Amino acid sequence: MKLKEGILRHHDRNDEYIGVTTGDLAETFNGMIRYNTTTHFILEKLQADTTKEELITSLCQEYDVTPTEASADLTPLLQELTTLGLLEK
Repeated sequence: MKLKEGILRHHDRNDEYIGVTTGDLAETFNGMIRYNTTTHFILEKLQADTTKEELITSLCQEYDVTPTEASADLTPLLQELTTLGLLEK
């Protein structure tokens, strides 16, 4: 899976980030996403084609969490990104 082209990411303040869709992607999702540093880390990983398992491994290494904890936090985010049409499978 991979994040679709056309999301402009910007660091806001106090470890908050915003994402805005541009180009063709803005036709299917015209909005702004506000997210934290962990989501920013995941979105950066999703710039390249990756798997859920690879994301879980990266989260465990970066944040010192168990695979179960990482999966529990990652799954809803990936579902939301899919629902919004922001992920390529």
